[in-house]
Amino acid sequence: MNVICRAPAVEEPEGYKGPMGRLNDPQFEVVGICHKCRRQYKDFYRCEAFPKGIPGEILKGDFIHVKPYPGDNGKQFISRTI
Repeated sequence: MNVICRAPAVEEPEGYKGPMGRLNDPQFEVVGICHKCRRQYKDFYRCEAFPKGIPGEILKGDFIHVKPYPGDNGKQFISRTI
C-alpha cells in the first residue's frame, strides 16, 4: 500500500484567495528575504505589508521587496540586522 504524506494545511484568512494556497503544495519552496525582515509576523507567511498573506512571488524570491509592490500598503523590506 502506498501512503502519501503531506504537510498539514495552512489555515487561510476568511475570504482570502491569493497566493497563500500555494503554501499547501509540498513542492513550494520559500527562498525570499522575508525571514530577514523586521516587518514579518511570527507565522512567517504574513507581515505588516501583507497582513492577509505575502505574495508567492515575494516568498519564492522572484521579487525582492525593497521596492514598492502592488498591495504592500507602502511598506517594504527593513533588515532585522540594522
